[in-house]
Amino acid sequence: MEKIILFNVPGVDIVKRIAGNLKIKVITYDISESECTLLEFANKTADVSRSGGLSDGSRSTSSLILMCNLTDKHVDKMLAKLRENNVTVDYKAVLTKTNENWSLNKMMIHMELEKNRSYK
Repeated sequence: MEKIILFNVPGVDIVKRIAGNLKIKVITYDISESECTLLEFANKTADVSRSGGLSDGSRSTSSLILMCNLTDKHVDKMLAKLRENNVTVDYKAVLTKTNENWSLNKMMIHMELEKNRSYK
């Protein structure tokens, strides 16, 4: 099933509308959810917002869109529509075999490292 998971994403209603037009399910989580792996987040079926904390005790304010099982065509359409609608998100990622067992914290650290590498 195609699914998009949102962590701290502004404009959730816009993202849900765009995804709904493509028949893609959208689930939102508070960024403080860090106990699950990305695959566990992807396998949940409902929005969750509970208190918790990142494993290192920090709290990220970054936003992340995680695309799960989207076709290449749907990834391209989602990204284009997000740009068209001026939805600002810090990080956009795809769930892969490599990252599916990562914690949210590890994913955010990895995304930050990749971002910093691209600026050098």
